[in-house]
Amino acid sequence: MDKSQLEDLRWLVSAAAAPLLAEYADCKDSFYVANQLRKHVPAERSRLVAEQVELRRRASAKFSQAGEMFFARVQLEQATEQSIAEYKASRFFDVGSRLDLCSGIGGDLIALAAQRPTIGVDNNPAVALLAEANLRVAGSSAQSATQVVCATARPQQVADVDGWHIDPDRRARGRRSTRLEDHQPDASWLREAITYNQHGAIKLAPAASVPADWEDAAELEWISTRGECRQLVVWFGQFALQAGQRSATAISSAGVASIVGRTDTPVHHEARLAPYLFEPDSAVLAAKLDGALAHELGAWRFDPRCAYLTGEQPATHPLATCFQVEEVLPLSIKPLKAALASRDIGRLEIKKRGVDMDPDSLRRKLGLRGSSPGILVAAPLNGRQVALLVRRREGA
Repeated sequence: MDKSQLEDLRWLVSAAAAPLLAEYADCKDSFYVANQLRKHVPAERSRLVAEQVELRRRASAKFSQAGEMFFARVQLEQATEQSIAEYKASRFFDVGSRLDLCSGIGGDLIALAAQRPTIGVDNNPAVALLAEANLRVAGSSAQSATQVVCATARPQQVADVDGWHIDPDRRARGRRSTRLEDHQPDASWLREAITYNQHGAIKLAPAASVPADWEDAAELEWISTRGECRQLVVWFGQFALQAGQRSATAISSAGVASIVGRTDTPVHHEARLAPYLFEPDSAVLAAKLDGALAHELGAWRFDPRCAYLTGEQPATHPLATCFQVEEVLPLSIKPLKAALASRDIGRLEIKKRGVDMDPDSLRRKLGLRGSSPGILVAAPLNGRQVALLVRRREGA
């Protein structure tokens, strides 16, 4: 990024651009916004405002103050959303000095700095500028003392703090990768940092390939929000509350729920469908803790090809959705049409596991005309593909 581009970005985060951002905040047509703004500001600045309006709208699912914050497209995709960042920062509560490396636009940094002053480090001057602006938006005495340093992260930096967090770039080679060797900083950098200070947390993609020795030395935690597993955090040192084990955590408006276990907990298999169906949370599946969950639910897997569990009794569990099975049908258009018509179903939620089927294509073929909602689960059972008409249990 050259000096003029950086100057335009400084203008964007300044009070001078604020009235324009506010004026077009509700406009969903970026081209219209850019064209209108060209009457008042240079083309590059009009483009920046139009892009920022769009990004703020997208970011509203992640941040409560998204309408005032500043984003870059790629960094918004990679940023830790507010609820997860605040949860992660809770493990740093009693930690004095802290360092957030590869801090991006400040998702984790803001949460860490809400407790105590934190040093953020990012090697991209534009991104570091956005992080500083977002810290000002968040506001607090600790955040006012927090600083963002534009520099290349070095392993030795972690030696000078009580705790550290890092979010390596997973697109360093131009495309997403789950291999730590392709990250920046890479696996060797991360290993070296741990030798300087073991009290650290490494944010990775849910499907990241984690070194085998970390399984014993650290706690691996998969975290989900809004029905999707968002990240894997490898906790070392004092942050590893369950060293040598895995945890799956779901964060929702109802609070935070976790399950802890090992991947060697077996899932009982029985080729029989009971009256209740359980859909494990995405974090449970990513952590491969469905065996621990099945044990808590008193449930079993009815087919090895899908992750659904089944049981004789209903159960309310924060890491599983419970459904009552009302009818079992072949996964075939004619019997499904008849069953759905008899139930006056016109709005159909379709779930699937272990079957090769396109839900949208199936929905079109069914030609739904009813007025009631319904749920269909497609799954394998006893060597055939079935359609389960289910009802979500109240409170599950």
